[in-house]
Amino acid sequence: MPPKGRKWTRVYAASLVKELCREVDSSVAAEDALVGAFRVMCSTKLTLDGVRNLPPKVISAHLSAKYEGEVISYVSFFLEDLRVLPVSVRLATISKLTGVSAEEASLLFEGLEIVNKSLPVRNGMDLAGLSGALLLSPPTATCLLCSSPLALHNKRCDVTVHSLRGKAVGLKFSLRCEHCRINYNYDRYGDNTRGWSLYTECRPFVEASDVCFIERKLLDFQCALANHSWVSFSGFSTAYNEAFGLLAGEEDYGEKQAASSFWNGELEAELRELEKLDFFGLMKKNEDREKVMEKVDKVRAKSVYSHSPADCSDSCKARGCGRLWVVDGQWKLMFAHCMMQRKVHH
Repeated sequence: MPPKGRKWTRVYAASLVKELCREVDSSVAAEDALVGAFRVMCSTKLTLDGVRNLPPKVISAHLSAKYEGEVISYVSFFLEDLRVLPVSVRLATISKLTGVSAEEASLLFEGLEIVNKSLPVRNGMDLAGLSGALLLSPPTATCLLCSSPLALHNKRCDVTVHSLRGKAVGLKFSLRCEHCRINYNYDRYGDNTRGWSLYTECRPFVEASDVCFIERKLLDFQCALANHSWVSFSGFSTAYNEAFGLLAGEEDYGEKQAASSFWNGELEAELRELEKLDFFGLMKKNEDREKVMEKVDKVRAKSVYSHSPADCSDSCKARGCGRLWVVDGQWKLMFAHCMMQRKVHH
């Protein structure tokens, strides 16, 4: 409490004003110092050696000060895809898509690689919030047979990607082992002589054509609608194009693409379940897909679908589980299978 009396009140008020002025001056000086440090950080030119010797937090602050947030987010999200590309292709891609120079692209990539090791920058990021082309590259930078580094096989290709968020543009990269002469595409590797194989990991997008890819979640949605609502390829593609306002001339996702991605995705699921990532050695060209599907049918004909006790329920048992085996039937006819003998009408 200040001393009582008019004189003491004026003295206290003057002292309070002076104290406030000192605090304001101190805050302004601190702000000026931060602005100066920010300007210095923006104008400081780092080298690769300099970046590699700095702590991750300092690198993160420097990159945030120097580049737009959209640039940082974009390169951060696609670090894994950029990492597998040859250095020259990687830097040219970053430079083209972000507008920075090749030298800055190198520093930006190296800096985010270091930051990513201490805190994965892709965690929590949503693809829908990114601006720029999606990158579709093979999941490996070295040959799976001889471990040699891969080289660019064909020029990067413009593709269209369809997802639950609509249509997006993308860039597809194909690599090649110059020693083994094996090609590495986005979703498989091999050649037309020795055959093709799927990668161990499942890719986020399914090929509908050479220039059209479908997000796996969209394919799952299509399969669910086909199972429960009898939606055809034509119906699904038409509904998709209408929902996202893709007018005539923009409908590069039609009945043909919907069918192709469906068969490719379902065949891949079967092969992964059977642990036959090499397509039984039958896939030499795209037309061989039918041969592989026929082989899958032959394998399935000699086996039964697994149904463990953990997957069973009281409702399932009440319908004859463990006592009823369906050998043949047309599911489209929707005949009910019954354990009880039925009367035959002549």
